[in-house]
Amino acid sequence: MDSAMDLLTRAKAGDHEAFGTLVEAHRASLYRLCFKMTGSREDAEDLVQDTLARALGAIYAFELRSSLSTWLHRIATNLCLDHQRRRPPWREERRWQWFAEHYDIVATIEQTTFYSPETSAEVKEVAATCLNCIGMTLPTKQRATLVLCDQLGFSRDDAAQMIGCSVASVKTELHRARMKMAGIYDRHCALVDRNNDCNACAVAGVAQRAHKLRDKSDGGAENEAER
Repeated sequence: MDSAMDLLTRAKAGDHEAFGTLVEAHRASLYRLCFKMTGSREDAEDLVQDTLARALGAIYAFELRSSLSTWLHRIATNLCLDHQRRRPPWREERRWQWFAEHYDIVATIEQTTFYSPETSAEVKEVAATCLNCIGMTLPTKQRATLVLCDQLGFSRDDAAQMIGCSVASVKTELHRARMKMAGIYDRHCALVDRNNDCNACAVAGVAQRAHKLRDKSDGGAENEAER
């Protein structure tokens, strides 16, 4: 099996197969970055492909001044920043719009034993994407620092290289992003204050428990029928 350095040497010499092997381990992380920056699976897929295409065209000039991961994520980050600068941040209200429009689910959920798979999936999707949706309300640079440092686990030094700014700037933007996110949760999340307007997590939990009960019941009925 070729070492990473062997693959890099071959990739820099124009070996596309070696390049593909070299970057494959980073694809999932690149996708997470692009999805969390754009909020769109389709845009994320396109941006990952653009990242790899740009990296392939520049791999011959890659020097070991940073890790391959940092280099690839820097390309992806800059593509995401360019992509998102053309679009305004999401309005805060968009996070609560679905829940407000489907409040009948909240009103009846505790009285209902079973939900259709479609309804349950929709409710769980609202809860599962909470952090990402709220992150989309942040200014682009703040969102980038939050995603890179808090969600993908990169250091402030690495994030500064990826964004193309100083470490001090990353620290400032990360602090602002965290403060804004905390403020949004303080105003809206029922886990923070029971009087707040969003309790999607609790709703999703009830829906999941209902499905587990239904699956258990269906499984028991199938076993009984087989006897």
